[in-house]
Amino acid sequence: MDAKSPVSSARAQLLLVLGLLVALAFIFFHQILTPGQVLFSNDGPVGQLMSECHQLPARFTGCWADLNTVGYRESAAPPDISFFLQWLLKPVWFSKCYVPISLILLGLSAWLFFREQKLAAPACILGGMAAMLHSAFFSVACWGVAAHTLTIATTFLALAALADTTSPRRWLRVPLAGLCVGMGVAEGADVGALCSIFVALFVIYQALIEKGPRAKNIMTGTGRVAVIAVCAALLSASAVSELVSNDIKDISGTKQDATTRADHWNFATQWSLPKREALGIIIPGLFGYRLDSTDGTQYWGAIGRAAEWDDYFAKGSQGTGPADKYVRCSGSGYYPGVLVLILALWTLIQSLRRPSIFDSTQRKWIWFWSTTILVSLLISFGRYAPFYHFLYALPYFSTIRNPIKFLYFLSMAFIALFAFGMDGLWRNFMNNAPAEQKRQRPGRFENGWLIGSVATLVFLSIGWAIYASYAEALEKYLRSVQFDATASQLIAGFSLRQVGLFIGFFVIGALLVNLTLRRVFTNKSAPWAAAIFGVFLALDLGSANSQWIVFFDYRDQNATNPIVDSLREKSYEHRVTLLPVRSPNGATMLEKVYRADWELHQFPFYDIQTLDISQLPRTPEDIAAFNKTFDANVETLIRKWRLTNTRYLFASAEFLKALNSKLDPQRPEFRIAQRFNFVARPGVVNVTKVWDLTAVPQDNGPFAIIEFTGALPRARLYSQWQSVSNSLAALDRIASPTFDSAQTVLITGNAPAPAPTNSVAQDAGTVDFESYAPKQIQLKANAATPAILLLNDRFDPNWKVFVDGRRETLLKCNYLMRGVYLTSGSHTVEFRFAPPTWPLYISLAALAGGVVLVGFTFATPRAQKKNPKPQRAPRKPNYATAGK
Repeated sequence: MDAKSPVSSARAQLLLVLGLLVALAFIFFHQILTPGQVLFSNDGPVGQLMSECHQLPARFTGCWADLNTVGYRESAAPPDISFFLQWLLKPVWFSKCYVPISLILLGLSAWLFFREQKLAAPACILGGMAAMLHSAFFSVACWGVAAHTLTIATTFLALAALADTTSPRRWLRVPLAGLCVGMGVAEGADVGALCSIFVALFVIYQALIEKGPRAKNIMTGTGRVAVIAVCAALLSASAVSELVSNDIKDISGTKQDATTRADHWNFATQWSLPKREALGIIIPGLFGYRLDSTDGTQYWGAIGRAAEWDDYFAKGSQGTGPADKYVRCSGSGYYPGVLVLILALWTLIQSLRRPSIFDSTQRKWIWFWSTTILVSLLISFGRYAPFYHFLYALPYFSTIRNPIKFLYFLSMAFIALFAFGMDGLWRNFMNNAPAEQKRQRPGRFENGWLIGSVATLVFLSIGWAIYASYAEALEKYLRSVQFDATASQLIAGFSLRQVGLFIGFFVIGALLVNLTLRRVFTNKSAPWAAAIFGVFLALDLGSANSQWIVFFDYRDQNATNPIVDSLREKSYEHRVTLLPVRSPNGATMLEKVYRADWELHQFPFYDIQTLDISQLPRTPEDIAAFNKTFDANVETLIRKWRLTNTRYLFASAEFLKALNSKLDPQRPEFRIAQRFNFVARPGVVNVTKVWDLTAVPQDNGPFAIIEFTGALPRARLYSQWQSVSNSLAALDRIASPTFDSAQTVLITGNAPAPAPTNSVAQDAGTVDFESYAPKQIQLKANAATPAILLLNDRFDPNWKVFVDGRRETLLKCNYLMRGVYLTSGSHTVEFRFAPPTWPLYISLAALAGGVVLVGFTFATPRAQKKNPKPQRAPRKPNYATAGK
């Protein structure tokens, strides 16, 4: 907008932006104000946030996840936006506000980037809206990974800091950009790392297209990249340290030898974009939305499909499919909006024309973003195309999961092209057009664009008709990929309707653009036209995104029942698990409730510890090897439960006899602790999902909590022990049927020799819990003889052990567990989890430096305020050539 426009000032622009972004908050108005209502979150649900091991501020100095498997080191909370909000708002209000806050920050960041690119105010505002409502960022935030949305926001902020190379303080902006990149790494981990590479490419490209000597520009660009890298490393020190410790070091599949990389390929590329599903970028909901829907909107594509299922379908679906693998798993959409798609294409074509309405610098940036779309799309195909192989061959790219994450850059690029396109429309066809231009007949290009729009509409309509004719074939296909007949019919009908809905939105979007090209919206009507564009953008993307917004009452979902209550008492003294055997009499219901509700929500909410693993994509090597050894058959599973303090099993009651038959029939170690059944929760009339069910005791119920009395206690004293030199030997020894874990504990490495009097097993004494917290455990031991205290929690060198206040050597016991040597007598034993905290202090120092840097960068000297430099005249619209 020029100086005469009523909304030309920076203050007016900001007010407009805030008004548009605040409108987003009203989408979540009901959720925020209604007690108990929170947004459904697949990743980081409120139950997990409320678990003791995830409490803040304690998590800033380290996190020991004691609720799954036998415990593992989880990433500590870095000083980033997400964890600051979680600490400030607490779990419930954080679950209410996290998504709208992250989307608002994304919109503001994109708006600032386009403003630094000197685009017109409507282009900046609508570009911010397009970013905020883009399905890729909106859906992933609603799915529970708003950290990715914030990573894209910080990337836009970094680009904004780098955009203006003419600023007298441009070198102060470079470290600020680095700190933004570092914040993105802290938020998004591998996504943040990919974004840092993208920022580096942006800087190098910027240097290449700048005026002046090419060699000097390249050296300057390289210097900027180096400064960005150093500053990013400082701010993300805490996050990177945790990332290396938890996702790379001693993690299964992360070695960089050729064999490991080849074996890891299927796992690393499981979330690839099938080529046909690229149509879902254009037509929202074509392949469905959420996994948990039941009204025909459920996702039916192949994103997240395990390679074993691909093999199963390729062989004609013979036999039973791999039940423990995902047949599909997606929690996000990638629709940018029909108006964004239309203007992105228009912008690219205009940039290729001679003469163009865009200046030479803008044209080069348009080509940069267009190339980003193409390259990102090809890489996102992952296993379904050859392109990802080139990236996968680079060092440590095999540790980055999900090629589909590259669609984030495609999404950013579409938004950038849209903003450039709006800038071109505003400056050349809408704002301040001379009166004679209104009477000018449309040029050849505008007429050609209209013809192309009509042809596209005809093509879409024919495609819709052809798709409708294949409805029965689609239903047949859906039945072949694990959907029942009713679901297949509903899904096919919904997919067909989505094509029709898209065509309707395309007609309106194409009409708006063509009317603009014919200068229907000029001068006084131009701001209203921009507002119409914004309303249409919101309606289009709002319609597509509404499927991702699901509210629920966390109090109802986590309402206790007698079955869960029976496990809450001193839950740290035992573990629970689901018997990994399906029954033809309905154990599938038990499995669904256990996996989707109890394991993910209620168990964390009540701090109930389970041997099962939930949401651990990168498994530590020792746990992976342990599970591979002991998950072979029922006999080894029983040995696994014994060694891991797994006292309670959820299973069909009919399995009791089969379990006892695997042991000494004269001394049965399995017994029914409680039989139960599932009924609808109070107030639920129609059961449509697992959260509608609750468990109630029932004497003849089909399901049961089976108690395994032979499980080792969580803490125990041993008068006898053996030592082995390495972990492989330890695993082989404890897996042997001859190893008696009730009488002997196995030590990996050096340990004091047992006393000669302990050559025969004897009562070593007692040990009791005095206090328990995930990172600090205190025990009271009364050793009748020199003994090893075994704590059946996983060994980690960051655990420290103190006996009567004095530091002692932490022992690795029974391959996975930890312990300590005790002399005879009464002792107070304390285990403390204390990982290094120096990376946290580096990140905090960098964050404090960033705050100071912002002040230096944007503070305006008083002298400059008194004698402001003359502003550069706005670029004149190229009316003479715009329509030719």
